[in-house]
Amino acid sequence: MTSSVTSSLRSPEANLLAQIAAQALADRTPATMVTVARTRGSAPRHAGAAMLVTHNRVFGTVGGGHLESVAIELARRRTAQPALGLLNLAPTEIEYPLGAALGQCCGGAMTLRYETLSPHHVSALQALCVRHKTLFLFGAGHVAQALVPVLAALPLRIVWADSREAINTHQTPFPADLPPHIATVISDTLEAELSAAQTGDLALMMSHSHALDETLVYAALKTPALAYIGLIGSATKKRLFEQRLRQRGVKDAALQRLTCPIGLANVNTPHSKLPAVIAVQVAAQITGYL
Repeated sequence: MTSSVTSSLRSPEANLLAQIAAQALADRTPATMVTVARTRGSAPRHAGAAMLVTHNRVFGTVGGGHLESVAIELARRRTAQPALGLLNLAPTEIEYPLGAALGQCCGGAMTLRYETLSPHHVSALQALCVRHKTLFLFGAGHVAQALVPVLAALPLRIVWADSREAINTHQTPFPADLPPHIATVISDTLEAELSAAQTGDLALMMSHSHALDETLVYAALKTPALAYIGLIGSATKKRLFEQRLRQRGVKDAALQRLTCPIGLANVNTPHSKLPAVIAVQVAAQITGYL
């Protein structure tokens, strides 16, 4: 059997579904894989998007709304069949017009494929867990703590690093139970992490120390692979950093790569400096580099 799961899925979504699917097979938990086989016109997801449905849980999404509710109901009916001894249900494809009948106004149509979960699905999902861009996030303060949960659902690997001094002095430990695509580092030589950067990766500096931020920005500007170099702070901080970096031999052309202030929108409201507000603005800006 050939799975219809395609590269429309990207890590961490594919990674999560692969792990859950493998565990369901290992536990012999009956499950149905629902995949978007084809679309016509406007549709909430592309072909290849998938969700895994068990008798009491749903992982992933084929677009939400009433369509997804209908799909989950049918998948659960299929999922119950193996318990009745019907272990070899044939794959089923159903086309759903996304109009008034489903309470959705996309105007197109989606064909969903229903299949009993098998090792082929796990293999197909694992094949999609290819390398995705890495964000090197330096600093574990309030803004970083607000930013990481927002970034966690994006197709992005995160190396979240802070210095031993910051961890020991300010007691800002990394949260427990971070997903596997977020790695944490505590080091006295944080700039060394950038040696692993590959083409298109990103770096974001928001440490506890301006001196450390300067060291990290200097190292980042010397790393041509980075597509985005962000520094938390004001336009005044940027001018000061530029002056110091020029004294260290950094050319103006290289300084053009530095983004400071960071964030999609530079707004000035009573709430604009809240960590959560900054996190949303920065996450929106980063999505332009994925």
